[in-house]
Amino acid sequence: MEILVGNPPILVNVFIPIGAKKIAVLLSGGSDSAILLYILAKECKKYNIECIPFTVPRADGAMSYSPNIVMEINKLLNVDISIPIVVGDPENNHHSQQTRSGHREILKKFPDIDYVYYGSQSISSELENIPGVEYPWRPNRLFYQGKTVCPFYDLTKDHTIELYYELGVEDLLKYTHTCCVWDKGRCGKCYNCIERAWAFKKLSKIDPGHL
Repeated sequence: MEILVGNPPILVNVFIPIGAKKIAVLLSGGSDSAILLYILAKECKKYNIECIPFTVPRADGAMSYSPNIVMEINKLLNVDISIPIVVGDPENNHHSQQTRSGHREILKKFPDIDYVYYGSQSISSELENIPGVEYPWRPNRLFYQGKTVCPFYDLTKDHTIELYYELGVEDLLKYTHTCCVWDKGRCGKCYNCIERAWAFKKLSKIDPGHL
């Protein structure tokens, strides 16, 4: 799928390489991975590819939000994607290291999966160097080269939020979570909270998600 977002426009290209039979999507419960799963599920339905969501048991409540995202996408697309498989080290309290442990587990235990998709995007220059804010780890293009696809790598949060409106699925935002500190609601101080609020303000949109 190719779609233009932003001003100036930037091309979003979410593709599944030819020959793939099974893909994985790391679903965090956040808005980026949710819209990525929606797009990929739509493509998988078209080309008869198996799409399997995974989630990591992080303290931000990923396990609580991810199943509802999947169920809503199933209704929207009339598909039957499974409830996310839990992977990763639950004893690791570091947000980013937990995610990477989940990715390694997928590669080890599910060798028949052709590609693993991340919804991570870039950090906007407008949000760099905020005092007292811990910035998240974001995978680069070469992360587990050959198996990992990051279609949103060149996008920022305003672009991924805009995708919901361009695709007419903004109600899906209601099921997504943002905060990386609280498992319910938003602290309003962590990078994820700041980034989402910034994106909606930039787009002149009202966030339909739960505060």
